[in-house]
Amino acid sequence: MALDISGILNAMVSHAQGTGYFQWVNQHESKQSAFEGLTCEIWIEQIKPVRTSGLATTSIRIQFEVRLYAGTLSEPYDDIDSNVVTALDALMREYMGDFTLGGLVRHIDAFGAYGTGVQVRSGFVNHDGKEFRVFSINVPVICDDLWDQAP
Repeated sequence: MALDISGILNAMVSHAQGTGYFQWVNQHESKQSAFEGLTCEIWIEQIKPVRTSGLATTSIRIQFEVRLYAGTLSEPYDDIDSNVVTALDALMREYMGDFTLGGLVRHIDAFGAYGTGVQVRSGFVNHDGKEFRVFSINVPVICDDLWDQAP
């Protein structure tokens, strides 16, 4: 079986768009500061084999990085974090509600059976001299029986 990475990425993007909270949803980590409103970016951070199947096939864990951005100059300042976390809550409900991303993956590894589970970190990122409040979500997914192993 081949890895349908385009299908998996499209499902993750579709869920982000489906929340209605994000003005932009990108499949890459941006190098510029053209953000207005809330932005979501999704990219692949790591791929590694995991032991979930028999001895003749290899399964993998794909770690996606999903980063939510809001400008730090948005007013009122006190609402920046709560607005981003409201969007994050909606996004996580989408992902957990479609645990297999439409049957494309075995499951989102929410609790970390095969490494670190879903995890959110907050911080700040500077793009082109503009500062953004970010919430970065580690979203690991497990894909079974992708590559046959030869003796």
